[in-house]
Amino acid sequence: ITIVDDTDPVFDAITPLVADCAAGDISTQITAWIAAVTATDNCGIVTITNDFDPASLATNGCGEVTVTFIAEDECGNTATTSSTITIVDDTDPVFDAITPLVADCAAGDISTQITAWIAAVAATDNCGLVTITNDFDPATLATNGCGEVTVTFTAEDECGNTASTSSTITIVDDTDPVFDNITPLIVDCAAGDISTQITAWIN
Repeated sequence: ITIVDDTDPVFDAITPLVADCAAGDISTQITAWIAAVTATDNCGIVTITNDFDPASLATNGCGEVTVTFIAEDECGNTATTSSTITIVDDTDPVFDAITPLVADCAAGDISTQITAWIAAVAATDNCGLVTITNDFDPATLATNGCGEVTVTFTAEDECGNTASTSSTITIVDDTDPVFDNITPLIVDCAAGDISTQITAWIN
């Protein structure tokens, strides 16, 4: 008597796993998700294996991994299916507070101060790294010794979420002008060019 089983196992539906990158239990969620995968067979027990590799998960806070499952019954019949693990990041970066820059117009290092001020701007993200850009244009600085420029900063995380903020660079001049010494004008009353002398002295 020969008992045969040439029917492949059948997988139950697998709901793709979606996990937030900031969840502290992603590994636990994945383990539970894999363990919940089931398949049935017309005869006997089914063994399920998979090719999930933790190293394949994105480290930047978002991405999708396809996991292939193989179900094999006790007679060597197999079935294959796949599903996905998606790590999502829907949270925008958050800027640290930016203190506006105030620089004296007479400072010889205004450019250095601005460069350092821009470099000090920081933002954090719930997952991954943040890139910060700005729209500062040195040509917008006032050339008369005083004025304010608004600088807009944009932070973008590795998943494309962005946040914007702005701050100001203010160039100040609180110093009064200083007169050079003025030599009093003495003009002889008989001079025929008194007016010319006065004009020249004033100017």
